[in-house]
Amino acid sequence: MRKLGCLRLSKAVAMLALVSVSSAGLCAADARPAPAAENARQGAVAIKRDAYGVPHVYADTTYGIFYGFGYALAEDQLFQMEMLRRTAEGSVAEILGAKYVEHDVRVRQGWTPSSIAAQYEALDRDDRAIFDGYAAGYNARVKEVLADRKRLMPREFTELGVDPVPWTPTDVLAGYVHSMALRFSDANAEIDNLALLTKLKEMHGAAKGQDIFDQLRWKRDDAAPTTIVGAPAAPRSARSTVRSANMVALSDAAIAEQTRMQLARYGRTGPDAAPRASNVWVVAPKRNTAGETVLVNGPQMGDFATGYIWSVGLHGAGFDVVGSGPMGSPWLIFGTNGKIGWGATAGMGDTVDVYQEKLSPTDRTHYLFNGQYRQMDKRSETILVKDGSPRSIDIYSTVHGTVTQFDDAQHTAYSRKRSWDGAEVRSLVAWVHAMKTDNFSDWRKAIAPVALTINNYYADKSGNIGYVYLGKFPIRPAGQDIRLPASGTGDMEWLGFRPFAENPWVLNPAGGTIANWNNKPTKNYDNPDYMFWSKVDHVTEIQDTLGKKDKFSTDELWEINREFSYIDGNARYFLPFIESAIGDLPAHGSVRQAAQLLVDWDRKTVDPRNPAKASTGYTIFAEFLAALVQDIVGPTVPKPFMGDGAGRNSYTAISESFPTMGAKVAYYALSGPQASVRQTVDLLNGRSRGSVIKAALETAVAKLTARFGPAMDGWVADSAPHDFSTLNYAGIPQTLPRYAVSLPGHMNRGTENNRIVFNKDGVSYCDVTPPGQSGFIKPDGEPSPHARDQLRLYAGFACKPLWLSEADVERNTVEREMLTYSLPK
Repeated sequence: MRKLGCLRLSKAVAMLALVSVSSAGLCAADARPAPAAENARQGAVAIKRDAYGVPHVYADTTYGIFYGFGYALAEDQLFQMEMLRRTAEGSVAEILGAKYVEHDVRVRQGWTPSSIAAQYEALDRDDRAIFDGYAAGYNARVKEVLADRKRLMPREFTELGVDPVPWTPTDVLAGYVHSMALRFSDANAEIDNLALLTKLKEMHGAAKGQDIFDQLRWKRDDAAPTTIVGAPAAPRSARSTVRSANMVALSDAAIAEQTRMQLARYGRTGPDAAPRASNVWVVAPKRNTAGETVLVNGPQMGDFATGYIWSVGLHGAGFDVVGSGPMGSPWLIFGTNGKIGWGATAGMGDTVDVYQEKLSPTDRTHYLFNGQYRQMDKRSETILVKDGSPRSIDIYSTVHGTVTQFDDAQHTAYSRKRSWDGAEVRSLVAWVHAMKTDNFSDWRKAIAPVALTINNYYADKSGNIGYVYLGKFPIRPAGQDIRLPASGTGDMEWLGFRPFAENPWVLNPAGGTIANWNNKPTKNYDNPDYMFWSKVDHVTEIQDTLGKKDKFSTDELWEINREFSYIDGNARYFLPFIESAIGDLPAHGSVRQAAQLLVDWDRKTVDPRNPAKASTGYTIFAEFLAALVQDIVGPTVPKPFMGDGAGRNSYTAISESFPTMGAKVAYYALSGPQASVRQTVDLLNGRSRGSVIKAALETAVAKLTARFGPAMDGWVADSAPHDFSTLNYAGIPQTLPRYAVSLPGHMNRGTENNRIVFNKDGVSYCDVTPPGQSGFIKPDGEPSPHARDQLRLYAGFACKPLWLSEADVERNTVEREMLTYSLPK
């Protein structure tokens, strides 16, 4: 560590609205800002960064803490933050051109800025200080950059010919709403499901089409693994088994439009378009060899350059926390305050309904509700387009929400209703307050207002572990099939909301462990319209591993991540079928040889000696599973809905990371009468299971022989690389293409990984947030030293410590800054 000099601030300097010092250090006495005088309008912030560039912010007011938070993040990710704001507010086309108009249109249809502004204004002064301080700190850095372009302006701004602009507190909230609320709590596939049902009925007739639909989009699988194991079932939601036969079918034009909209939003279509797949395991002291409490979290939010997750420490004004959170959101979704620790995965709950509005035959802006036609509300917006003409759009809404699609041929429209609409800001503030709690009861009470669908996990210094399923869940009327759009005429209105007390939760489960990989929370919990929980679920890998021994060392619990990162998530379900069919295969020949190789395969996706190459077993299995799914599902599902690997229902998509829809349906079909989802229609078409397995093996062997030749030991495909994209989570550029980075061999693991350990000595927290803490590209094009310095850690399944105590932070500080700010009147 380099020795830092001592700098004292003069009285004149201290009176400035902002002073930034990064070339020298603070004196020891200045390590923590002195308390502000009574009624003083000035405040001070100290920022200390460690060897990986992680900042620790010290201040004595909420405003000051978040001022330092916003300032430090702007130092690291100013261009990424600018693109986040434009992504969230729908102004990308203004600087990137007509290619992004469609994105901007969808974003502006997706939320109402006036609602967020009203929620912000309704906060009390202390809570507004979170966002006021954050925006002010960010803006202070913008001011510095504009004043010293040659040294501080990120290269991306220069090449695009634009400047960063100041933020308002509602800009801060917009980034959070788009990147968290809309991204992880707004998934819905009801229109997509209606399109599939429409075509199945056309292809197979009404009755059989409905039966096939029920097998492709099952309501519940009671064999699906749950996060709460062996606990009493949660109250079952009031959802009818009555089929919604009164829905108007989608026109072909509307089906095509739905596909286009999903591609514009996610880059994928159908239920698999929604982001998911984060994992966690929490272990109580009785299951740890050293009596430690351990929480390991791997949120899978996408791999980007710069990373989506940013680490920080906040110290003062009631906060003493370290951890990480999504870029641009002023709270730590993963972290510890020394007394408790917390983590999260996406909850995948059903908080959104789409309503099918019946329109007037003579005016598409009038819809039928409670026996009368009503005029839709309308707001108009203008999208600015670089090198093009502005585009004006009209955004309509009904009593249910924003209209996302018109089907003029059928005189219908589709509006979107969210249970969390109007509670986005309250949810974020609840999470911020929860960072200050010190026991499970207070923590659970603090997060109760969170309306978004999130799984939250808990551990503490006393050895307690816990889990809470968050979300504001509607009470739906009898007669509504939640897989399909609801009737918008007034007969399917929500009857209220379920009390938070009914949300599944557990403290200190009997088995001493909690595990989740976006699976269902508890047994009697129906599938939402877009997430089809199944017996075929990769969380079984974690749960089975935790069940193999009575106790695990902390190192062993961390190493679970390495093991699962290279395990095929489908294989455990299909290899027994192959083994049972071996006896029906010829005693000699390549098909029998391939089958035996798969039975003996360790399910690893890559060659352990060279992760850039797939293992022979995975190469064969991937071809086998693709052929099997095509054979079982292909003749039944209309071709436009099979997709091409990223198609509407992703039935042809095969992923080593998790079982896809096609794999689940194929498993049920092969299970026959023993399937945990009723098989009314025989998708094997009278064939035996063995013959279907044999046919898929023959197809796979023939393809691989043609590709690689007859020698099976040469059947080794290239493994997919682990890419860090220069596009953000919405497909919007967040740095220049030449700064993309990649690692050999795709890993099925978190965007970041973190570990919290409580023991007799206190708490330790470590994480890895690749490629690095900073996305800053210097004006000359050189990346920050912290742009890629965590790649080696990530590739080696290591993590870096984040220091909590002031003494530890001080010992590990390599850079210091002192800021002063003027408190708002």
